[in-house]
Amino acid sequence: MIAVYPQKKDSDFEVQPRTLGIHFHDSGLDVDLVPVVPIPAEPGYGWQPSSQGDTPVKTSVKGQLKFIKDRSDRDPRFRPLVRLLKRWRNFQELDKFRSFTIELLVAGLLDTEGPASGLEEGLKRFFLFVAQTKLQTPVSFPENGKVTKYPSDPVVILDPVNASNNVARRLTESERQEIVTKANTAWETISSASWKSGKGDTIELWKQIFGRSFVIEES
Repeated sequence: MIAVYPQKKDSDFEVQPRTLGIHFHDSGLDVDLVPVVPIPAEPGYGWQPSSQGDTPVKTSVKGQLKFIKDRSDRDPRFRPLVRLLKRWRNFQELDKFRSFTIELLVAGLLDTEGPASGLEEGLKRFFLFVAQTKLQTPVSFPENGKVTKYPSDPVVILDPVNASNNVARRLTESERQEIVTKANTAWETISSASWKSGKGDTIELWKQIFGRSFVIEES
């Protein structure tokens, strides 16, 4: 990948357990590249190897992309909401809270509660879910079929294309607690911001969650 992006620094590449992360400074975009070895007998599926020597995981990138597209087709706010939550994740330095995990949590809320009435409501709903469940309630999807047994990992969020794959299995107990704590703070802060009468005070509270460069545009 360094040969493809010779202008990038080594620090812009992050070797993760099953993906390669690339950070683009100008756009702020983070991209995860997913290496997959095709399974000839199962078109669309492949084995996702591990950089740490763990057992390969069976998955379908095409199926995952279709899953996300189906949800974003149902809710036009799905992708903007995920982008905001990734910004929150980055500013709060929750590096182990992977992008796909966030997407699946937003998808789970969409499945169970329907589209949020707005981005602010979607954010509050997400943060409240994490704070109240403490990420100890397993998350699965209609695509998984009937699930009778869940893994015993600290956080369980099933891959919609493979019910035996817990995409959040690498989150440790301490990481779970940190995510929950910061989600609870985010919910309290955004809720407080909604009661502020002055725009400046409101924006100041939002900046505590999303960073000093965060702006609320006039609609």
